[in-house]
Amino acid sequence: MRVLSLTLRPDGDPLYDVYRAVADGASARTPVHVQRYGDGTVVGLCRLAGGRESVTAALAAHPGVLEYDVADDREGTVGVSLRGEPAATAAALHEVVDRRHLVVDLPVWFDGPDVRARVIGGAGRLRAALDDLPADVRTGITVDRIRGYVPGTSHLRSLLTDRQRAALDAAVELGYYDTPRRATAADVAAELGCARSTASEHLRKAEARVLSRLGG
Repeated sequence: MRVLSLTLRPDGDPLYDVYRAVADGASARTPVHVQRYGDGTVVGLCRLAGGRESVTAALAAHPGVLEYDVADDREGTVGVSLRGEPAATAAALHEVVDRRHLVVDLPVWFDGPDVRARVIGGAGRLRAALDDLPADVRTGITVDRIRGYVPGTSHLRSLLTDRQRAALDAAVELGYYDTPRRATAADVAAELGCARSTASEHLRKAEARVLSRLGG
């Protein structure tokens, strides 16, 4: 089993466009849960920075949003649930995931102008899925990395805060834990848009929580 890490920019996708409309510098690395249904629509769940008014206005104005619900969050963000019609890039990716019997590792991440996703499956099925993508869609998707899948560790993510998960994901994607190391804490900080000391602290706490459970 392999994990394929992708970066895409699905302009026209309802939840992505709403995120971009209300995002500011603090909105980077937003976790999003998505589910595609047989009618081709997608339900998305996430928390967005920004006032309830601005988020609701962006949802109401988007032609691809079929229905939505918002709720204020105690952390100062707005919880969003919507059903909508995905952009062509996202729809094509969902279709090949279904056709090739692959799994999208949730959550996906809204990361500034990009969406980062991980798809899990056999090496042959992953290669076939990439070949299945239409040429115009394939040019909008970047394959960041392919590596082995280690099952049984996803529950450990629930032990971490959103920022700790974001720091850990960024560190893995950038090669901070590779041998030899391909990235530094400063690179992780740049990816997160925070100070190096802040990124190092997030990583240290994430590592301590995960390793304490593995050792216990």
